Amino acid sequence: MNSGRHDRAWTLGGAVALVAVSAAGLTTALALGPPDPPYRTAAVVVAGLCLGGALGAWLVARLGDRLAANPSTGRQGLAVAAGLGGIALRFAPPLVMLAWLRGGGGAIAPAGVDRILLGLYLSLLATDIVLTIMGRLGSAAGRGGSRAN
Repeated sequence: MNSGRHDRAWTLGGAVALVAVSAAGLTTALALGPPDPPYRTAAVVVAGLCLGGALGAWLVARLGDRLAANPSTGRQGLAVAAGLGGIALRFAPPLVMLAWLRGGGGAIAPAGVDRILLGLYLSLLATDIVLTIMGRLGSAAGRGGSRAN
């Protein structure tokens, strides 16, 4: 079985990977974008929003995995709720920001910020998916579990 130490290390490693992907995306956006301060400020705000949602979702989803790890505790409902909460944390803030940019707020926001939002959101989502798959494979191997048809 996975120890609590391995779970904490995997959670911390995933958080570090998400921060690294966000930093790389922000650096790319700042390097390729115009040098004006409003664009740079908006890019940093969007990156912070996407990173906050991704980290919150990662931590809540890991909590759900921890709750569901022991089926005898009867906490599967809490694990499902944690998974849904993670999805809401990841999805809602960027969606609200995109709605604001496409609505009246887009008039004061610099051009191209919506593309930064989309790029960062998708890159962080892909990173989270890869980390989740790797964690599931690692936990099944650690338990000695294998699937046979």
